Amino acid sequence: MSSDFAKQTLVKNWYLFIVLIAFVFAALYQFLAPREAVETDAAQMPGSEMARVQRTAPTVAPRDLVADERAKLREEALTKIRENEAALAEHPEPERAAALAAGIGNMYFQRLQDYSAAASHYERVLSDYPEAPLKYQTFVQLVQCYEHLNDPDKRRDTLRRMMEAFPEDSQQYTYAYLELYGQMPAAPKPTDTAVETAESAEQEASDPSTVVAQASVAQ
Repeated sequence: MSSDFAKQTLVKNWYLFIVLIAFVFAALYQFLAPREAVETDAAQMPGSEMARVQRTAPTVAPRDLVADERAKLREEALTKIRENEAALAEHPEPERAAALAAGIGNMYFQRLQDYSAAASHYERVLSDYPEAPLKYQTFVQLVQCYEHLNDPDKRRDTLRRMMEAFPEDSQQYTYAYLELYGQMPAAPKPTDTAVETAESAEQEASDPSTVVAQASVAQ
């Protein structure tokens, strides 16, 4: 009885059975369809093409701000160098000329890290303007240039020249000696005048007549 009822129901509602099968196949197709096919269908919708392009467009790397800043500083240094060279061409007074030449060296040393060019300009300051007030600082910068250039011979030679350029009891001499030998310099030898003065005082102190004269004055 129930079997006949089922057959009759299926015959009367055959179209519902077809709809159910179609729905199942459609669901399976959506689940198993390749991703590319889904994206192709979506691309046919209004506005979807732009969204797809945005998703697949390559990422643009941000600008290298550090490199830009370095390029800016380099250009500023080169501009300053050209200005100083133009000012030197006008033959200013020695003190200002020494400052301009040292400024060029500083630009090469600090901004451009061109230690060979910096050393050349520092050497120019010391040779052309030996009495310049910035002589000590120029020597120090020159020593550092030869350190960066890994040239120990020129570094030692510069320190020896520095010791010759300043008195033995000066701070500048002490710095050069310490950098060259790795220790503080010994106390400087007394000059000939100082030795003569000390010997004369010693003789006077041991002279009996001087002692008697000093005693008479004391009375």
